[in-house]
Amino acid sequence: MTSSESNKLQILGQIALFSIVYFFSGMIGLEMQSAQTGITPFWPPSGVALAAFVIFGFRLWPGVYLGMGMIAYSVGVPLWVAFISATGSILEVIIPLFIVQKYGFKNSLNSLHHLLLFLIVASTGPIISATLGSLSFVISDMPLNIPIMNMFFTWWLGNSFGMLLFGSSLILLHQHFSQQRFQLPKQSMMLLITILASAISFLAFQNMTGLNSALILNLMIPLVILSSFVVGFAGTLIPVAITSLTMVTLYSGFPAAAGNQYPLGIVFLDIMVLWVITLTGLLVTVAYKERITNIQKDWMSTHDGLTGLNNRFFMENKLKSMCSGLRQNDNGFCLLYLDLNDYKTVNEKAGHQIGDEGLVHVAKILKKSIRTSDFVARWTSDKFIILLPDCPTETSKWIAKTLNAQLAENPFVTNAQIFHLEFSIGIACAHVHDTPAAIIDRADKASHQAKQESSNIVTV
Repeated sequence: MTSSESNKLQILGQIALFSIVYFFSGMIGLEMQSAQTGITPFWPPSGVALAAFVIFGFRLWPGVYLGMGMIAYSVGVPLWVAFISATGSILEVIIPLFIVQKYGFKNSLNSLHHLLLFLIVASTGPIISATLGSLSFVISDMPLNIPIMNMFFTWWLGNSFGMLLFGSSLILLHQHFSQQRFQLPKQSMMLLITILASAISFLAFQNMTGLNSALILNLMIPLVILSSFVVGFAGTLIPVAITSLTMVTLYSGFPAAAGNQYPLGIVFLDIMVLWVITLTGLLVTVAYKERITNIQKDWMSTHDGLTGLNNRFFMENKLKSMCSGLRQNDNGFCLLYLDLNDYKTVNEKAGHQIGDEGLVHVAKILKKSIRTSDFVARWTSDKFIILLPDCPTETSKWIAKTLNAQLAENPFVTNAQIFHLEFSIGIACAHVHDTPAAIIDRADKASHQAKQESSNIVTV
């Protein structure tokens, strides 16, 4: 078998599997149909189709026709009506996806921008299928038991909610598995979320009179928001999925008026509430995740990834600011240039990984030994700089001696090896109209002189 034939068989297998999933998810949605055969406010296949097209591409479109044909045969809807409905189900995904991809949608939900584009697909795409589907019922011989506008809104809601819940869930699952970083939330937290979501769901659907059900479902909003912060997307999608499945399971026991499609019953309102809750949870999750990512990026731009100290970029900018203040206000400061003596022997004897651990050890000592007003940065591999604002020369000497004393009292111990570390420290105190380059150069030369003279500390 050639690679081309193997590829065709693989695609046919994907189409067949997709059509089966489409069929069974459709039968679940039809558990909530009433009044008009084939019309339901809960339609998971739209989310299945959206996720399939996003993940595998548009080549799976024949699976929609196969799945819809099996659904139509099962519920007694004419095949030509199913054909039009399937066409609408394909177009409701392809057209908006094609548009949002022009605006940067990359088939993922990694950012707020991508999520907003996804929400455009989930809210506008179902208008296409609702329009075509409603028209197919109008021109068919099937009796209409509900007004055409009610049919349109019910159709739109079912498909839009299916895309929002099932589409986002499947895309996120694929996204996490494909990036090999899928992690289940803590079992205790997920158990608590599941119990609370189940309790709210049963309480809501046991009170299907008036607005009781919708009001109780609003308790899901704080649960979804809080769990979104704690466990991410799962905190949004799992509670809503539990509520949706509970609604499908208990639907047969609802009062007849609750599922009315004319006038629209409480079930329609409940699903609208769940639509808003899902939307809110997804927005909160992505916005929070993006904010944390931005904070981490800002931190990494000014900190050394290994030691956690400030980095060279931060120190250069801080020195510029200090020198500017020096020229304006004549505030003195001192700079310590610290060079670890013979640190290459640590790397040679124990390896570079142990050498990195030694630098982390040194960084911890530096953090503990300086004043709260001081700034310490990793300058190069085994060299550090400490900025001492408002610090007289004698005080800077005392701080330098304290650093070497702390280093001597806390040798680096690893794998039964002990490394006694020591700094060669150069001290340079700033003058009026000084520049960062000039101060660093003086301190660097002083550190080099200290190393040559074995005096450990030299002040310029």
